[in-house]
Amino acid sequence: MKNLIIIFLISVITFSPVILHAESIFTAKGCEYSVVFPSTPKYQTAFDPIIGEYTQAQYGAGNKQDGFFLRAECIGAGDITNAEINTKAFLKKQIIAYAESNGLQTPEYHYGEGKLGKYVKVRGFKSISGVPSTYEAYTYVGTRSFISLYTGGVSSSYPQSSVSRFIRSLQRE
Repeated sequence: MKNLIIIFLISVITFSPVILHAESIFTAKGCEYSVVFPSTPKYQTAFDPIIGEYTQAQYGAGNKQDGFFLRAECIGAGDITNAEINTKAFLKKQIIAYAESNGLQTPEYHYGEGKLGKYVKVRGFKSISGVPSTYEAYTYVGTRSFISLYTGGVSSSYPQSSVSRFIRSLQRE
């Protein structure tokens, strides 16, 4: 009986059509936020004239029918409770600039406050190589850091399950 169970398990593992990917948790030095990517993202260093260098994590998958991308940036900024970045006006200005610089059409903006901190969100559309695509960007501000999440995908299947899981995985210490 024990051998039968072992043979069964080996055949299930060997012939299973399911491919398992290891999820990857992203956070950055000094960041009070974390988010989970479906697999190991590509890391790169970005630069902002005001902030300086910071880490971006990006992940993309799929094809013209269900393709998507995910990006996260988290910047530790010390105590930002009373800083300009923690104001509604500053957050709205930044998210509008993102939408304009990325060519989003008919953007919808939202501002709110919740257990993850203050946030702004934009959702818009654009065509990539003739394929209608949906984009969303979120920025959350905590007490000592802020995180920006960027997602996009083919509109006909948006949000893809990986996009939804990515957004829902956001946590704050």
